[in-house]
Amino acid sequence: MGLFSKMKGFTGAVPKELLSDGLLGRGIVFEVVQTGVSVGQVNPDLVCDISVEVMLDDFPRYTAKCRQGIPTTVLPQLTAGQAMVAVRVNPNDHSEIALSLGEEPPTVTMAAGTALPTCTW
Repeated sequence: MGLFSKMKGFTGAVPKELLSDGLLGRGIVFEVVQTGVSVGQVNPDLVCDISVEVMLDDFPRYTAKCRQGIPTTVLPQLTAGQAMVAVRVNPNDHSEIALSLGEEPPTVTMAAGTALPTCTW
Protein backbone atom coordinates (compact mmCIF):
# COMPACT_ATOMS: atom_id res chain seq x y z
CA MET A 1 0.00 0.00 0.00
CA GLY A 2 1.45 3.36 -1.01
CA LEU A 3 1.87 6.40 1.20
CA PHE A 4 -1.11 8.20 -0.37
CA SER A 5 -3.37 5.17 0.13
CA LYS A 6 -2.35 5.00 3.79
CA MET A 7 -3.08 8.72 4.23
CA LYS A 8 -6.52 8.36 2.60
CA GLY A 9 -7.34 5.55 5.01
CA PHE A 10 -6.16 7.58 8.00
CA THR A 11 -8.23 10.62 7.01
CA GLY A 12 -11.35 8.64 6.15
CA ALA A 13 -11.30 9.76 2.52
CA VAL A 14 -13.55 7.71 0.24
CA PRO A 15 -12.29 6.87 -3.26
CA LYS A 16 -14.31 8.87 -5.81
CA GLU A 17 -14.51 5.80 -8.07
CA LEU A 18 -16.25 3.85 -5.30
CA LEU A 19 -18.93 6.53 -4.87
CA SER A 20 -19.47 6.92 -8.62
CA ASP A 21 -19.11 3.31 -9.85
CA GLY A 22 -19.82 1.20 -6.77
CA LEU A 23 -22.88 -1.01 -6.50
CA LEU A 24 -25.69 0.78 -4.69
CA GLY A 25 -26.93 -1.09 -1.67
CA ARG A 26 -28.76 -0.65 1.61
CA GLY A 27 -26.94 -0.71 4.91
CA ILE A 28 -27.81 -0.82 8.58
CA VAL A 29 -25.21 0.90 10.73
CA PHE A 30 -24.75 -1.04 13.95
CA GLU A 31 -21.51 0.38 15.31
CA VAL A 32 -19.74 3.73 15.01
CA VAL A 33 -16.38 4.25 16.73
CA GLN A 34 -14.76 7.67 16.57
CA THR A 35 -11.01 7.48 15.88
CA GLY A 36 -10.14 10.82 17.45
CA VAL A 37 -9.16 12.24 14.04
CA SER A 38 -11.03 15.07 12.37
CA VAL A 39 -10.55 16.52 8.90
CA GLY A 40 -11.37 20.02 7.71
CA GLN A 41 -11.18 23.30 9.56
CA VAL A 42 -14.71 24.72 9.60
CA ASN A 43 -17.27 22.10 10.69
CA PRO A 44 -14.75 19.26 10.53
CA ASP A 45 -15.75 15.72 9.64
CA LEU A 46 -15.04 13.18 12.36
CA VAL A 47 -13.23 10.09 11.11
CA CYS A 48 -15.05 6.98 12.31
CA ASP A 49 -14.76 3.23 11.98
CA ILE A 50 -18.23 2.09 10.95
CA SER A 51 -19.68 -1.43 10.99
CA VAL A 52 -22.55 -2.02 8.57
CA GLU A 53 -24.87 -4.85 7.65
CA VAL A 54 -24.92 -4.64 3.85
CA MET A 55 -27.79 -5.70 1.59
CA LEU A 56 -27.37 -5.88 -2.19
CA ASP A 57 -29.84 -7.08 -4.80
CA ASP A 58 -29.85 -10.89 -5.06
CA PHE A 59 -26.93 -11.30 -2.67
CA PRO A 60 -26.95 -12.62 0.92
CA ARG A 61 -26.65 -10.05 3.72
CA TYR A 62 -23.16 -9.60 5.10
CA THR A 63 -21.25 -7.30 7.43
CA ALA A 64 -18.47 -4.96 6.40
CA LYS A 65 -16.47 -2.13 7.93
CA CYS A 66 -15.26 1.17 6.58
CA ARG A 67 -13.36 4.18 7.86
CA GLN A 68 -14.95 7.40 6.76
CA GLY A 69 -15.17 11.07 7.64
CA ILE A 70 -18.68 11.84 8.91
CA PRO A 71 -20.08 15.38 9.19
CA THR A 72 -20.76 16.33 12.80
CA THR A 73 -24.36 17.12 11.85
CA VAL A 74 -24.93 13.53 10.63
CA LEU A 75 -23.07 11.66 13.37
CA PRO A 76 -25.93 11.71 15.94
CA GLN A 77 -28.25 10.03 13.41
CA LEU A 78 -25.74 7.22 12.85
CA THR A 79 -25.04 6.61 16.53
CA ALA A 80 -28.65 6.73 17.75
CA GLY A 81 -29.34 3.11 16.83
CA GLN A 82 -29.64 1.06 13.71
CA ALA A 83 -29.54 3.80 11.08
CA MET A 84 -30.51 2.87 7.51
CA VAL A 85 -28.12 4.31 4.91
CA ALA A 86 -27.19 3.97 1.26
CA VAL A 87 -23.87 2.21 0.74
CA ARG A 88 -21.61 1.89 -2.27
CA VAL A 89 -19.81 -1.43 -2.70
CA ASN A 90 -16.77 -2.24 -4.82
CA PRO A 91 -18.13 -4.72 -7.41
CA ASN A 92 -14.81 -6.63 -7.39
CA ASP A 93 -14.36 -6.68 -3.59
CA HIS A 94 -17.58 -6.59 -1.58
CA SER A 95 -15.62 -5.96 1.63
CA GLU A 96 -14.78 -2.45 0.36
CA ILE A 97 -17.73 -0.20 1.13
CA ALA A 98 -18.50 3.45 1.76
CA LEU A 99 -21.53 5.20 3.16
CA SER A 100 -23.22 7.28 0.47
CA LEU A 101 -24.80 9.92 2.67
CA GLY A 102 -26.11 11.97 -0.26
CA GLU A 103 -28.40 9.17 -1.48
CA GLU A 104 -31.52 7.53 -0.15
CA PRO A 105 -31.17 3.85 0.78
CA PRO A 106 -32.56 1.80 -2.12
CA THR A 107 -35.08 -0.99 -1.94
CA VAL A 108 -33.26 -4.28 -2.43
CA THR A 109 -34.42 -7.73 -3.51
CA MET A 110 -33.12 -10.33 -1.08
CA ALA A 111 -31.33 -13.40 -2.43
CA ALA A 112 -33.46 -16.54 -2.64
CA GLY A 113 -33.44 -18.44 0.65
CA THR A 114 -32.40 -15.40 2.69
CA ALA A 115 -34.73 -14.96 5.63
CA LEU A 116 -35.38 -11.66 7.30
CA PRO A 117 -34.44 -11.57 10.98
CA THR A 118 -37.27 -12.31 13.37
CA CYS A 119 -38.04 -10.38 16.48
CA THR A 120 -38.17 -12.39 19.71
CA TRP A 121 -39.43 -9.78 22.13
